[in-house]
Amino acid sequence: MSSQCVAAARVNPRLTMRSIQVVLVAWVLTTLPGCAFLCPTALWVPPGTLQLLPPGDDACARAFAAASEADEQNSEDAPRLWMVAAQLAWRELPAGAPHSVSNIETCAAWQRYHLALGRFLETARDQGLWKPGEGFQIHTVRGPVWIPIEPRGFLWQPGEFQQLRAVGCYSSPSLTRHHVRDGVGAPVVVERGPHPPLRPGDRFLGPHALFTATAILRPTTDAEGEPSLVLELWNPRHTAQVDGPHGAVPLAADLSAPFVFHEAEVANLPDPFEMFVHPDNNPEFEGLLFLEPYQPGKIPVILVHGLLSSPRTWIDLANDLRANPEFTSRFQLWAFGYATGRPFVRAAADLRRQLRLALEELQVTCPDPALDQVVLIGHSMGGLISKLQVSSSGDQLWTTISDRPLDDLEMPEELRDTVEDMMYFEPTPAVKRVIFVGTPHRGAALAHQMIGRISSSLVNRDPDGMSRLVQLAEQNDGFLNRLIWKPAFGQARLPTSIDLLDPQHPLLQAVDSLPIDQRVQVHTIAGKWLFTIGPGGGDGVVPLSSAVHPQAQTELVINASHTAVHRAPEAIAEIWTILKAHAEGVSRSSAAEPEHFHPLKDERAGAVPPEPTLSAEEAD
Repeated sequence: MSSQCVAAARVNPRLTMRSIQVVLVAWVLTTLPGCAFLCPTALWVPPGTLQLLPPGDDACARAFAAASEADEQNSEDAPRLWMVAAQLAWRELPAGAPHSVSNIETCAAWQRYHLALGRFLETARDQGLWKPGEGFQIHTVRGPVWIPIEPRGFLWQPGEFQQLRAVGCYSSPSLTRHHVRDGVGAPVVVERGPHPPLRPGDRFLGPHALFTATAILRPTTDAEGEPSLVLELWNPRHTAQVDGPHGAVPLAADLSAPFVFHEAEVANLPDPFEMFVHPDNNPEFEGLLFLEPYQPGKIPVILVHGLLSSPRTWIDLANDLRANPEFTSRFQLWAFGYATGRPFVRAAADLRRQLRLALEELQVTCPDPALDQVVLIGHSMGGLISKLQVSSSGDQLWTTISDRPLDDLEMPEELRDTVEDMMYFEPTPAVKRVIFVGTPHRGAALAHQMIGRISSSLVNRDPDGMSRLVQLAEQNDGFLNRLIWKPAFGQARLPTSIDLLDPQHPLLQAVDSLPIDQRVQVHTIAGKWLFTIGPGGGDGVVPLSSAVHPQAQTELVINASHTAVHRAPEAIAEIWTILKAHAEGVSRSSAAEPEHFHPLKDERAGAVPPEPTLSAEEAD
């Protein structure tokens, strides 16, 4: 090695050590289960004109060719020409009712109609002809043509239809199963966008709410009897067939597209690694999140992700459950996101507070017994956060980390309240069932080995907050003496989430010993994989001896790694079995009677659930 290279290597030893840490962590995270964020990114491609269509020389085929040429040239006339092509394709749809799906798949007119409608939506939006929540203003040689929207069967209000994104081709490593249905109409993803609250609980929808719809551009007549067009937007989760030009036809559906669109196209979302390394930098992306507007009478199911993860890890489960009409008729999905670099007791306190606020807001409007039957599903560290929603702390956690009573310490009231929320709590009465999935109740050996220590050292907390906390510890002898870690080199700091997953950590042991409310039913799903760090078998990260819980009424062990255990079809089937029994138990019992779990071994949902059977009239 040259002297210049040697000198360069000695310039910044701190930077060199930091680089080595990053490389080591990246290597381990790419070779071990537990790092879904390093997978390939999602892909979203709108419908294009390059799809193969049967040749034709009729008026519809010529209109399609003209629209395609205008589209390729980015002509301002493209939206009008696509509108004309869609009208002609609609008129030429084959006679006979009801149409079978095979007719729709093989008919050139159906294919032209779907593609023309999708390109009309895309080009009209791109050219600014879309008025959010109202419709399209299309320019023609005879003057402007107004095409209003008519939402059918939605909880969402018309003003919440801010953008329409036609579904083309997409893929995502987070989505392994697609729920689609062939039929009439163009599947679209609707973006709600930032919107003032319209209903109780709307503040939990977040700024990037998405939902699926199916668009039909239908010829009709206006109030004066003149020909006109209307863009019907159907809810495919509730409607299976609609009226076509010659009778009833299946309604097209793509129930999976919104999940991938959110992952691929919604900007400014920090990745899980960023939320781990800088846990104090993105508070706006943390908290309780509703996937749809609050629906009275439906039981909330709350998904809590794990370490180095985000709510996106639940895409497979949410996709499968929400494609099941029996699930959507009895449950509503919520999720909780948090920065995973902080100690999980902080995230548990945040969830406890936000869930209490959400339930209070919803119950004030109209008492809803379903809100007293909440189910939590926690994967990995999310299971520990879920457990702390149904446990009573006493003073067990506080005496584990401090030698002095909290009331004897001198500190700002705001900090005292925060500490008290984390260390002293009672079970949330509304939570009646918890499903632990790959949860390290007694820790994971990975946390106290070299890679765990290196990973923990990457976490960068707010320096001002940390220095104030260390200063308070110095001012109050005995405060946090057992919690603040003082490494051989560097500043004293609070433990990270990884530190607290060390099987020998006193706080984790204290959490494991906390009793779970006897009114709460507990279930375990664990993975068994090829290799697990530390003694004993497990899912590659969490040993089986740590993943099981003594109070679990049911226990399922499947052949899956830590990052796959909550996405596996067997786990999703088990979760649906538990949820179905939960709903049936609620229906059978009164509020004063205890619930009992009854396994339904022969009724587990498969990867492809049954389709809904509501007609268009019932949806209206």
